[in-house]
Amino acid sequence: MAKGIISSLIAAIVFFVAGGISARILGTKEGAYSSMFGSFDELACSLLNTTVTDSGSWEFDGHKVIKLGSSNADMRVEPIDGDKITLSVSEVKRRIHVTVSESENSEEIAISICKTSFFGFSFGPDCAAVIGLPKTIYDSLEAGIGSGTMTIKDISAKKNEFDVSSGKLEFTQKADFTAERIDLDMGSGSANISGNANTYIIEISSGSANVNGSANDLNIDIGSGSLTMDTAKTEKFNIGMSSGKFEINGLSGSGEIDVASGKGTAHFTNAAEIDGSEFDISSGSLTVYLPADTNAEINGDVSSGSIVVDCCGVDEKIRDDDRVILGNGGAKISADVSSGKISFLDNQTAVAQVTITKQ
Repeated sequence: MAKGIISSLIAAIVFFVAGGISARILGTKEGAYSSMFGSFDELACSLLNTTVTDSGSWEFDGHKVIKLGSSNADMRVEPIDGDKITLSVSEVKRRIHVTVSESENSEEIAISICKTSFFGFSFGPDCAAVIGLPKTIYDSLEAGIGSGTMTIKDISAKKNEFDVSSGKLEFTQKADFTAERIDLDMGSGSANISGNANTYIIEISSGSANVNGSANDLNIDIGSGSLTMDTAKTEKFNIGMSSGKFEINGLSGSGEIDVASGKGTAHFTNAAEIDGSEFDISSGSLTVYLPADTNAEINGDVSSGSIVVDCCGVDEKIRDDDRVILGNGGAKISADVSSGKISFLDNQTAVAQVTITKQ
């Protein structure tokens, strides 16, 4: 019985290896080799398709759309003088596969670095790679990390899309540049993002992210894991969390925060446009810090749990259907608690007029 199981296992391994060898010899569908190991499909025209065992360096014409993919590499992307895109690979610990391709109209370039086989073990990244991009404003920058690290420094693109399966991403753009959009999609791992954008979209299944940058339109969806964001300076926001933890500093404008469970903290630096905002808790906790000069009306809906208001001179616990007036009132805030707790707090000692009525 044991001999039969071992024979079947050996046959399966031979089939897998032979399939890989025949694919290398006979060819595969375009893009299948690289996507097999976690990077994206190649573009229409191949510029480079090679296995690297030691080191190498190449250069390519400039493009307006940059796509980067890596698996277990230490990749650094930085601005350079000139009009050529450069790529160098060093510190190779085992065979890696490097592919570079471009779109038919020559506007897009895709650079992918991945391991050639699932077999074998290595400690740390399989190689170091440096990509030099000419100093310009790109139409789009896309980066996918299967594992390893990717550092993108002082690169400016109108649209930015980052997909982190695992590993670590570090991204900064120039401080005086505002992108149209920055998207961060995380499976796990960690990310540090620094840059301003008109629209921020952050999705975290697990892992952790630190974001520093302004966003007129802020959209956050957290399955689990954690997010810390500074200087949000929003006009509108939509924040949802299934579990985990978030802390966001610099909120303004109006929007929704919905916490199924976990712990959320939201700091408002300006509440002049907070009218229509909704804060919902299924379980867990949400702490909302409001400026001392907030003029608003908080309307509570409590099934179980609690809503505590200890800001703007108010110190009250809201019961179901209670209404609390901060300052001169006016702006409507909805607070809905199924269970758990919502706290409205500040660090100010100014006294505000307090009116509590039963609706």
